[in-house]
Amino acid sequence: MLDVALEVSLFTLFSYTAGDLISKNPSQKIGSLPTTLLALGSSFVLFSFLLILRGFSMPLSSCLYSVIAGLFFAGGLLFSFKPLESEQVSDTLAMVGFAYIVPVVFAAVYLKERVPLLSYVGVLLILTGSTIIAFKKNKFNKMLIPAIIGNIMWGIQFIFFNYALKASSNYIDVAFVSSFVGFSVALVYSFFKSKVFINFKYASQAILSGILLALGILGSIYMIMIRVMVLGLSIVASEPAFITLLGKIVYKDVINKPQLLGVIMAISGIFLITVY
Repeated sequence: MLDVALEVSLFTLFSYTAGDLISKNPSQKIGSLPTTLLALGSSFVLFSFLLILRGFSMPLSSCLYSVIAGLFFAGGLLFSFKPLESEQVSDTLAMVGFAYIVPVVFAAVYLKERVPLLSYVGVLLILTGSTIIAFKKNKFNKMLIPAIIGNIMWGIQFIFFNYALKASSNYIDVAFVSSFVGFSVALVYSFFKSKVFINFKYASQAILSGILLALGILGSIYMIMIRVMVLGLSIVASEPAFITLLGKIVYKDVINKPQLLGVIMAISGIFLITVY
């Protein structure tokens, strides 16, 4: 089981990192809405294909939780991709720590679970580190606020994925329903926009990003199903470190010393939350 968990965790880490990194170009060139629409559309097509191979069967309660997860799936992408139109990929994706805070707060406040002290320390490190990253030239970068909101929505999404999988062990069905809802939301929202520009080159990148992120979602859902989320998250949580490094190499991101300290603090916080 541990070998499988390790393999799935590494696969999920690669999928999320590559998908997020690739999403920068289309978000900047054709806009966050077309990028989100294409990414969600490609994930829906992928899960539909997998569903055809396995068939569909899930109880109503699991379906309802999956629908709610899909709403947060779409919202998370819409908000997270928005800052990529103008901001550095390393700054934007460093906000992923907020997705890890949500389950801790939910467990402590709503479920009344006993949360380890080190998890609270992790939350404090993430908040402090993310705040440092968000400051550029001694001024708070308001453009990163959508990224914070988007990652909070992603954290909520995984809570509903957890409930969906308690009612059904068919993780592909859960992924399919959530992607269908997410794509539908993005499609309806796009109709209210007066203009959606699509360029083939960047559209193909958005589609590739969507497929990779869908595989990451699938890996995460599978880890929830087989109850190895703690081990999985401790590995996937290293994504901001890779994004920071690759953002500097691929996109020539400028990272000052305080921001680097913020990244280290945020990653350390994520590690404390996922391991303890």
